Amino acid sequence: MSFQQLALLFDREPSEADIVSWSEEDKDALREAVLLDALDSLLDKRNSLKTRTELWDWILTDSGPFSFDACARAVGVDPHALRVTFSRLVEREAILGNIEDGFLEKTAQLLGAYLEEPAARSRVHARH
Repeated sequence: MSFQQLALLFDREPSEADIVSWSEEDKDALREAVLLDALDSLLDKRNSLKTRTELWDWILTDSGPFSFDACARAVGVDPHALRVTFSRLVEREAILGNIEDGFLEKTAQLLGAYLEEPAARSRVHARH
């Protein structure tokens, strides 16, 4: 829903005062919050397998203003290294019995597919 559509619900036209400007610091703070929420949600087994799989799909995105890569870079972290760290956290939680096997298998499958992509392989090999 656009802001104009929302304004129609309140029977008024949007004004200049309604437009919010975001500074780069504001955007980076939001990116950090998105990243932290994703990690928390990824490890929370109260979330469905579908929700956590969708989070992995987002974690494997590398373009867009709020992609995983953009969020990781906003906090000064290498996105690839953070992906690997996320997968290790999932493995550790599975070993501790905090995550079901189905999610661990899905994590391995999604991360494996990411690492098999030619562009991803070149990023991995460039680091070693």
